[in-house]
Amino acid sequence: MSESAPRRWGRIDGRSLAAFRITFGATLLVDLLVRWPVVGEFYSNGGWLSNHYALFSKPGAPQLSALFGLSSETAVHAFFLLTMGLVLAFIAGYRTRVVHPLMFLAVLSVHTRNHMVIYGFDLVTSTVGVWALFLPLESRWSVDARRGMARSSSSVSPIAALGIVAQIALIYFYNGLHKDGTTWRAGEAVHYLFWQDAIARAPAVFARTHLPATLTWLATHATLVIEVSGALLLLSPWRRSLCRSIAVVGLVALHAGIWFGVNVGLFSIIMISTYPLLASERFWLALSRRLHRWPGVAEALARPDPAAPEAASDYPRLRRSLSLGSELLVASWAAICVVAALTAAPVVDPDRRPDLPAWLSHASAATLTTQNWALFAPEAPTEEGLFVVEARTIDGRVVDPYRGGAPLTDIPEAYGAWLAQEWVSHSVRMRHGYFESMRTEFERRVWRYHEITGNPQDLIVAYEAYNYSRPSPPLGERRAPPTKKNLIATGRRPGL
Repeated sequence: MSESAPRRWGRIDGRSLAAFRITFGATLLVDLLVRWPVVGEFYSNGGWLSNHYALFSKPGAPQLSALFGLSSETAVHAFFLLTMGLVLAFIAGYRTRVVHPLMFLAVLSVHTRNHMVIYGFDLVTSTVGVWALFLPLESRWSVDARRGMARSSSSVSPIAALGIVAQIALIYFYNGLHKDGTTWRAGEAVHYLFWQDAIARAPAVFARTHLPATLTWLATHATLVIEVSGALLLLSPWRRSLCRSIAVVGLVALHAGIWFGVNVGLFSIIMISTYPLLASERFWLALSRRLHRWPGVAEALARPDPAAPEAASDYPRLRRSLSLGSELLVASWAAICVVAALTAAPVVDPDRRPDLPAWLSHASAATLTTQNWALFAPEAPTEEGLFVVEARTIDGRVVDPYRGGAPLTDIPEAYGAWLAQEWVSHSVRMRHGYFESMRTEFERRVWRYHEITGNPQDLIVAYEAYNYSRPSPPLGERRAPPTKKNLIATGRRPGL
């Protein structure tokens, strides 16, 4: 007998749940390793944003982070190690029902510690991560499954199964619809993105100076088509397996283009890490046949999900109450997501758009679960820039205490190609309206420059902060205009 539509929509294969647990967890582990070298600059009290200022001066949205209780770089590194341990346990599927929520809170603490460096990866991790809390991710290929402690994949909540796929689709759908500015409609957006040296990589530099404008025009429109159509195909009720396969092929191609062209951190990787959730039973059977040379792997892939065992309980009423409570919790989260998505809908007139209730708005901001997806939207940036500090030391030298070494005199080509995303996000925000709200913290760090370098002669007596700006050339042109040097602020060391 064929499955009913509600059951078919509200079911995820146990192998897909397990593969998602592994890929999602592995991406989180890589993210922690990437952030490790910049802990001192962005996640400890010795960096560009101290705990006290982040908590009580409230220059941005209120955040929740266990790191606010840790001051030193050593203590934050220890927290990172603890979080890595939780992620490894999650990947292995060890005591998942306990480890998973602890890992989620630990990762959230890292992402919300510094609002100046939050980017798309963090938002995807939180929104998808909340949905994942309601799924039996340990049902297959886990320590819990081997020990007989795992929940069955047949116990998955239909609301949670549909909700997490709808969340993935919504990210693409809103990103596509929000790209309604002139640069996107005219087919110029990819061209302008390739001229953003803060994120451009070598292939983008080559493309902007060698490839015909027609190709970047096509790439711009292809981006819009793939994002919107991909989202619709993910939710298609007809030929679900085929539609999802077509969507995944297009979306992987899109993310490959993004990855090779521009530096957006691990955003593309975290999105791809969710794709195992879309795999059907037919996919796993086909993959097992292709891997027949490895009998153990092929057998694990081909083995269907076991039937859910009869639940034995001395307290059946309590068990039913807990099950009902779990479903109500999932339904409540789904309702919150629907409300947040409707209020962020790009088709709604901003002047008539209802506001979220204050408590929900604050909770969404604090947990990074907003639904306002708009990467490079509504317009692609048409001006490049660089945040530069020229500071005079006590012995008369000019240094840049923000980046170290001598101040740059122009915007280097593709300078941010492999730069840590924290530096990219922080410098962009410092150039675009955040400097005054962060001035106290900025100067606190600048005046400590000699302590950081260990050289008393590096003591800063005065500084000038600049925004180097340069308009990107129009589509079809291959040479950028000269860079302008715009003064943001000046400061002199107190007492001198």
